Amino acid sequence: YAYLTTDDSRYASRAEREMLAVSGWEEWNERNLEDLSQLTLALAVGYDWLYRALPVHSRSIIGTAIYEKSLQKVEGVSFEGENAMAAVGMIYGALATLERAPEFCRAMVERCAAAMPSLLERYADDGAFQTDAEDWQRNTEATVLLAAALESAAGNDMGASSHRGFMLSSSLMTNLV
Repeated sequence: YAYLTTDDSRYASRAEREMLAVSGWEEWNERNLEDLSQLTLALAVGYDWLYRALPVHSRSIIGTAIYEKSLQKVEGVSFEGENAMAAVGMIYGALATLERAPEFCRAMVERCAAAMPSLLERYADDGAFQTDAEDWQRNTEATVLLAAALESAAGNDMGASSHRGFMLSSSLMTNLV
């Protein structure tokens, strides 16, 4: 973000070093889907935002790491139900590395899109949320990020912007907090 807003190449260089360091890690804790998703999201956003500023060699290392250390590790995982929040990092990773394996990444996007109903069903029609404010925040962040990725990739947010409970939930939470 700092590079995009200032055009100062020092920020891009530092982000590149950080992304290359993470790309070099032996594994990304694939046993914890939420950890894996968060790491994938961070790298995918950096990869996307800095793509033109990154040298080709660095792009190759970072893109390969996203694909091999994350996306391939969750090939058979369903992102519905309790894994719905993990869909966010995986969809961003799949979109960032789409050119590497188009069929695989498109299938990943479809599997991640299937998570949207699981995220939306937690909002009641009046905006009430099933659990606490912290869980509402995490679910809402996941819903917004997933909807934005789906809108960008497919032109459809899978019903998030038309879901009454989701749209009303911010007003309800503001009044509760």
